Amino acid sequence: MKRRLADVAYSITPETLVDLADGLRLGIVIVDADGTVGEVNAAAAPVFRPGANLFEAITSPDDIRRRWDELKVGELDCARIAVERNERRRWLETVFLRQAAAFGMFVFRDITIKLDAQEELLRERSFYRTLLGQLGVGLMLIDRGMHILWVNEIAANLLSKAPEPGCETCFAILTGGGVPCAYCPAVRAFETGEVSSGEVCVLDKDGASRIMHLVAAPIRDYRGRVEQVSLVMEDVTEKRKFENEYRERLEREVERKTRDLNESNRRLRMLDKMKDEFLANVTHELRTPLVSGIGYIELLLQGGGGPLHPQAREGLDISHRNLLRLVGLIEDLLTFARISTGREDMQREPVDIARMIRECASDLTIRTAGRRKLSVTVEIDDNLPPVYADTDKLFRVITNLLSNAEKFAAREGRVHIRARRSGGEAEVAVEDNGPGIPVEERELVFERFHRGTVAVKAGTYGTGIGLS
Repeated sequence: MKRRLADVAYSITPETLVDLADGLRLGIVIVDADGTVGEVNAAAAPVFRPGANLFEAITSPDDIRRRWDELKVGELDCARIAVERNERRRWLETVFLRQAAAFGMFVFRDITIKLDAQEELLRERSFYRTLLGQLGVGLMLIDRGMHILWVNEIAANLLSKAPEPGCETCFAILTGGGVPCAYCPAVRAFETGEVSSGEVCVLDKDGASRIMHLVAAPIRDYRGRVEQVSLVMEDVTEKRKFENEYRERLEREVERKTRDLNESNRRLRMLDKMKDEFLANVTHELRTPLVSGIGYIELLLQGGGGPLHPQAREGLDISHRNLLRLVGLIEDLLTFARISTGREDMQREPVDIARMIRECASDLTIRTAGRRKLSVTVEIDDNLPPVYADTDKLFRVITNLLSNAEKFAAREGRVHIRARRSGGEAEVAVEDNGPGIPVEERELVFERFHRGTVAVKAGTYGTGIGLS
């Protein structure tokens, strides 16, 4: 560019020009007509040396020399030049002025750092554009007016048409609507300043509906204001289709398994009912001959058949005890069978609980007399409340508790039964000096047919239904 200097240019003194150049960090070089460098200011000293030829320092000097030679006095021209100094290239924006036929000046600004920064920015932009194009997901940049500023190749392929940057809104391209949808992630990102996500149905280039998972992230300016939003797009149509098919298949499988389980439960209940009925019939049939046998043995022990030899009496005593124990087991089985089949009725009536406890304790003492050393003690409060219960069943419960205590008591056994008032109820507790029940088995003592590890190791007889 060339132009004639006006009178104003000649009115600027050299001192004013130097001060102006230093203030603006401009370099000033005075050169002869052949390009020999004369004086330089502080900003120009690192680039040009006095006495050197200016054109020899320029990377491509021919064009600049020609333009310098063509300048007339009072004319100026400008150019961007590259100079080599200390094995480093510098870029200068220059204005050269022909002040006289024999000399002139070069005024320049070093733009090397600026150009390096621009080049680095271009490299980074190219890198990120390449990276974003290879992510495998669509990416869209949106301004506050919801206009699409940029899309990568994948996003362009996902959309119904390629948008013209800055002219078309994202909702018009994505959904074909005139306004953003109420659940638009980009709108929420602008409003809240936080990352937002959601799924929308969009039309592809073939007009088919696709499900897109969108993630909108705010981009802020230096003031912290959300100026743009990046919108990541992922086509999840096939994924959702697979999930729906899998869910439907799983629901059908659960339904089928449920039907099978219900049928299995029905059969198990039927078999359990048959088992209970069989058990009730068998135990009833067993009980009748046993009771008859016990009655005949008791008749013999009472002398109904004449005097007994001591050894015969001892044998009958043993048989009598074991038959009574067997009858007790059968009674438990009968009760269990009646409860399982729903045929066990409760006949509630006033019960003298103190008297019942003493009778049960007395029966235990009599049963164990002469067989083992056992101390049975009873402790009953005077202020027990009235008790209403089925007399026979309550008697069996207390008997079973005492029988268990007797089984597991120590060799010199102690069994203690206590009854006391607990609020408006009577509380009965049985204690023995045996090994006790392990903590981890205490919740199982009332389970059907459960026998604790202590009973199994000791080989103690029992069916596991006495407390169930």
